[in-house]
Amino acid sequence: MNNEATGRSAGPGGRAGVTRRDRRGEVGDVERERLAAGFGAELSRLRAAAGLTIDRASELAGLNRQSLSRLEHGRTRPTVDSINALAAVLDPVTTTVSVDRLRALAGPSLRTHHRRRSPARKALTVSQAEWALRSLLRTQEDNRRAAKGLPAALVEREAAILAPLIEQAREDLARAEALAEVEVTVRRNRGESGESVG
Repeated sequence: MNNEATGRSAGPGGRAGVTRRDRRGEVGDVERERLAAGFGAELSRLRAAAGLTIDRASELAGLNRQSLSRLEHGRTRPTVDSINALAAVLDPVTTTVSVDRLRALAGPSLRTHHRRRSPARKALTVSQAEWALRSLLRTQEDNRRAAKGLPAALVEREAAILAPLIEQAREDLARAEALAEVEVTVRRNRGESGESVG
């Protein structure tokens, strides 16, 4: 039975004292304080060590800025996908260690998936991104050479299909280069502070 004034549910399918919104990732005060003090603080520390702003870190991890801010402040429950994506960006040197630490700090608040089930895309290495872009540009050039004598509509359609793929490949390359820079920064910061890298 729902209480419309409070949005609280109790009864079949609902947990007493928990709003519908709470069950979807939003958290109550006690859980928010626990997440902010543990998980959120570690996430902020990793981001600072990588030398990234919240905007840049969220962009590289494939999350929106608001989601990362809410995670750092304990206002939403982390998912396995978001932890994996953030650890790969914020701690590319020892990603597995960071994933384990962040999962432990999330504790029972850890969700297995997003509501929309749309995990962030896996980041490419610089060499993978360069290869993909070169391949698409080569295909584009081959199509231009083969276009002689073909109907203009067909040539335009082929070009229209390749254009967004090439743009995505350029974005992937820029993202891979930025992630490589973050890895260098993390390694340099760890070397200066005397921490173990491996």
